[in-house]
Amino acid sequence: MVVKCPKCNQEIGKQTICNFCKIDINLYKRIKQISKKMYNQGLEQAQYRDLSGAIESLQRSLFFDKRNIQARNLLGLVYYEVGQIGLALKHWVLSSNFQKENNEALTYIQTIQNDKKTLERKNEAIKKYNQALQSLQQKSEDIAYIQLKSVVGLHPQFVEAHTLLALCSIMNHEPERALESIEKVLSIDANHPLALRYYQYLQPNKIRPAIIEKSNIKNQTPKRQYSRQLYQQSKQKNRYSWNAFSSIGLFITGAICMLAVVYILIIPNKVNQLKHEISQLQQKVEQEQQMTNQKIADYQNQVDQLQKENSDLKQVNQTLETEQRRLDETQKVQQITLLLQQNKIEEAAPLIYALNDSWLSTEQQQMRQKWIQDIYPKAAKTFYDQGIRAYNQGRNDATQYEKALYLFEQSLAYAKDQYFSDDALYFTGVIHEIGQDLQKAIEVYERLLEEYPSTNQKYNAQKRLNRLKQS
Repeated sequence: MVVKCPKCNQEIGKQTICNFCKIDINLYKRIKQISKKMYNQGLEQAQYRDLSGAIESLQRSLFFDKRNIQARNLLGLVYYEVGQIGLALKHWVLSSNFQKENNEALTYIQTIQNDKKTLERKNEAIKKYNQALQSLQQKSEDIAYIQLKSVVGLHPQFVEAHTLLALCSIMNHEPERALESIEKVLSIDANHPLALRYYQYLQPNKIRPAIIEKSNIKNQTPKRQYSRQLYQQSKQKNRYSWNAFSSIGLFITGAICMLAVVYILIIPNKVNQLKHEISQLQQKVEQEQQMTNQKIADYQNQVDQLQKENSDLKQVNQTLETEQRRLDETQKVQQITLLLQQNKIEEAAPLIYALNDSWLSTEQQQMRQKWIQDIYPKAAKTFYDQGIRAYNQGRNDATQYEKALYLFEQSLAYAKDQYFSDDALYFTGVIHEIGQDLQKAIEVYERLLEEYPSTNQKYNAQKRLNRLKQS
């Protein structure tokens, strides 16, 4: 029988490591099994309307196997059900790229594309939802409420819009309307965490009843009711029969015992035969006890094996997470290299700052240190120059002062020992003074005089500091 690698489909024989793609075949199969297990869990959760739980399980399934087409297609359907059309399309497009033939994702995408009116209506709902978010940020709860009512009218399955509508109702002291929106969310996603939290807030002394399938109570057919009655009657009949048989059995047992006594008294030589039978029964009991002990030992071995496999899976999961973090940092390094080649220093500097040495190789760590020495001063100078331009424009446009303040702070974050660093700190204090944040301005001027005693802004800073302290 020809054995092939489950990943690259090359013949491998009895080897555990593929010579072509270099994977551990047993580990690869385990990862696939975990992905399928998480998919089955997500499918079951989706069937019981636990869509939040289904999303989490399906995402974990794709974490272990990104090419799990069934999990990806189902995740798209769940996202579509809660109104996240963009995320649904994303997973269906990825699914169709992994498998271009006999893939239901192609049908889903085509269906959405053909229903242009529905798609336009839902896109309009998403735009209004974003507008409602902006209204809430501006503390305009009434406007946000009106916008969200329009959103759920255009897109009734949009769970996040219903949840935000409930929040607006709570903020407007309208608990009945909030509860109505929450019930709508829970009818779509039975375990939506935010909706459950709002429900507990509004109904602190009430536990929300579990969702019962209609088929369990209301849709019970006459045939099922009849079967239940027949089963109860059967149990009652068996109980009566058992009582009757018990009485007969006791009578027969007593008769046998009496005959046995007579038989032993009349024929004493039968006693030895009975003792032999008892000995055989004892041996049989001992054999059965040994078999029971062996089964218990076998079960214990199975438990130990399962515990070991569980420990191995945890180790695999930890290894995969470690590799993923290393991969993320490597991608950042590649992105930084590309930005530096394009001379986009101000974009590369924050990425260099965000790199985590713990997940970098020795070579990458050395490269980061070189970038810090070479790029940070350049980035600081770039931010300082941009800050000066924004500061000068602030005389005509006050909003430019906020931009200048951000740029000066960025400059100081990347370099504090450059010839322009003291100026950047000085102008930071001036902007705080202009913005009437006088305490902050005093702190900045004191810091300037302490950290840069030889600054050319010493006279100006001391003068401003004295004036602020006297006022």
